[in-house]
Parts: sequence; C-alpha cells; structure tokens
Amino acid sequence: MCNAPTEQRMHSKILFLLFFLLAAPSLMAQTMRDILRQMPDTLVPLLTRNNLLDFPDYIDSQMKAELSNRLTGTSEMLQLTDDYTVIQTSPASTIQLKLLPKGKAKIICLVRTYFANDSIGDSQFSFYTSEWKPMKASKMLALSREHNEFLQLRLFAADTHLEVVRRRPLDLRFEGDMSAPPAAVVNRFRWAGSKFVSMKP
Repeated sequence: MCNAPTEQRMHSKILFLLFFLLAAPSLMAQTMRDILRQMPDTLVPLLTRNNLLDFPDYIDSQMKAELSNRLTGTSEMLQLTDDYTVIQTSPASTIQLKLLPKGKAKIICLVRTYFANDSIGDSQFSFYTSEWKPMKASKMLALSREHNEFLQLRLFAADTHLEVVRRRPLDLRFEGDMSAPPAAVVNRFRWAGSKFVSMKP
C-alpha cells in the first residue's frame, strides 16, 4: 500500500525539477554570450542565427570576428565581455548591447547607431529584460531631441556609464571650414540601478 505523504513529496520534487529545467535557460542568461544566443532574429535582421553563435567563438580563438551576413556583406564583432558587446553590422551601422543590474535581475540596453559619415552618427535605444521582453525605454533614459539634431549614444565595457554626443549637421553654415564636423555637445549619464541619470559636467 502506497504511503500518501511520501508519494506527494515525490510528486512535488518532480514538479520542482521540471520547473527548474524549464526556467534554467532564462535564470542562467546572465552573460552577454547567453544574451546573444537568445536574441530574437527580428532585432538583428542583418545577422543570421549562426552569426550570433559564431562571433564569440572567433573572439575566443583570438581571430578577427568577421562573418558574412544576410546581405552577403560582412559584419564584425569588435568587442565582447561578460556584460557588453559592440558589433559593426555594416560599414554604416553598429549595435551595442550592455547588461545592466536592476535589483536582483539584469536588463539589456540595446543601442543602434547609423552613420552619415565617419564622424557623425545617429542612435536609437531600447531596453529589454534578460528574456528579451520589451521595457518602456523612456523610464530608463529620458532624452530630448531638438530639430535637426543627431544623438549618438555610446555604452562602455568598463562601467555602466552612457555618453550622448549631440550634433546638428543639418545646420548649414557658409563660412569657416566646411570639411570640419559640426560642433558637438557631450552629455554623460550613469546607471543608478533603475535608470540612467545625468552626470554633472
């Protein structure tokens, strides 16, 4: 005759084990390598699934992490740490990913930058949970943009700071050196645990 309490405990242990196995991938997704493995294809249409899986292997082998992308061009992972990466997706675009601590969890900051030339870029930013669920970006970083203004965002591997370079390349001036890039205003932010806050100059 079966012992009901013992059978119930065994049933509970089995359920707990199944839950742990199902939840393990998201619980363990705390390094940038794991984040890249789970990154939705829709967020990086130029890169293939194999690109995202192969980039770290090239870095580990101390080889140039340059691979053929979906448009038969080349994309290159320029840097990879446990919480940061930057990928040159095309000659005119990059993506940066940074893992940021938020309570006991981590969230992802994704910055896409499109370059008009070698010195001027314009960025878009978004935030996600470590399971790639979208978060409200304005709650994490409040940025205003003036007319004709380019905002170029830069994340860092060494810390959780953010740099925003503001330029107005469409303000045409007919005097001075026209080959020089427009004057830039640099704003710096630090991650305060739940959002980026402005740093005083």
